[in-house]
Amino acid sequence: MILAALPDASPSSIVPPGSSTVLRPILSLETLFRDRFLFQGGQFIEKGDITAIGRSAYVDEDAWTICLGLGLERSGDPWEAAAGITLASCAVAETGSILELSGPERSRLASLCPPIHVVIIPRDRIVATLDEALTHLADRSAVLITGPSRTADIEGVMVRGVHGPGKLYACLT
Repeated sequence: MILAALPDASPSSIVPPGSSTVLRPILSLETLFRDRFLFQGGQFIEKGDITAIGRSAYVDEDAWTICLGLGLERSGDPWEAAAGITLASCAVAETGSILELSGPERSRLASLCPPIHVVIIPRDRIVATLDEALTHLADRSAVLITGPSRTADIEGVMVRGVHGPGKLYACLT
């Protein structure tokens, strides 16, 4: 009855499949991810601008092939690099989070040690929910990143970058 009163509304255009939320407008996964990622304190960067954040980068093997030709100096020490660059396993639209699997060619150090973390996210790896993202685990360990590192003291004063990168950039490809 409510749906009939809405102009040009059909249930499939209002309620995502499998959702119990009624009358929630559908945004594209990329738009929803962008909004939530920005809300969590992340920023977006274009691929060609990655070197603007620092020439020296600690880059995981999966991300290196995408970064070839950008003029980056590949650092061997994640603590000395200006930035860490990784390739996301997937991005979660509902939370603005990034899921990164660990493994031989995927160093967690790239996302944890440098003061800036740049994550490259292929657009086809943006998923709707955390449940959907967790299907990518396949018995591997992973890191779920939601915004830059932040912590608060006893008075509730928020400080960024104490336990990891103070800046988090996403580069959609």
